[in-house]
Amino acid sequence: MPDAEYDQFCQELVDLDESMVAAFVLSNGIRGSHIKLDVPVLKEEDAQRLSRQTATVMDIVKSNERLFGEVGFVLVRHESVDGMFFPVDSSTTVLVGLVRPYDQDEIEQAVRAKIEEGLAKKAVDSI
Repeated sequence: MPDAEYDQFCQELVDLDESMVAAFVLSNGIRGSHIKLDVPVLKEEDAQRLSRQTATVMDIVKSNERLFGEVGFVLVRHESVDGMFFPVDSSTTVLVGLVRPYDQDEIEQAVRAKIEEGLAKKAVDSI
């Protein structure tokens, strides 16, 4: 999938709920993104660091799947924005930035449905 399609996927994702303010597709760097907030674009070094850190955290969390079952998402709460990290496959993660309040279950269902519709299907179609 070309990066422009990832950007479109991210825009459609954040349009699903008012609390979603940003979305990223991370896979060996940022493949696509969309940010509702009026903030500067991430510097390349910050984008690369975010991608590397996400891969590391997801690898650690996923290493316990044999003990606890499949990872649904990882939630990180910061002062101004929360991040929900959704593993798509072994190298791809969708990150959604959220502002409170939000319904965690509704967000999870919406993001999972969009991933199934937009990313998982396209990955299969490209094989």
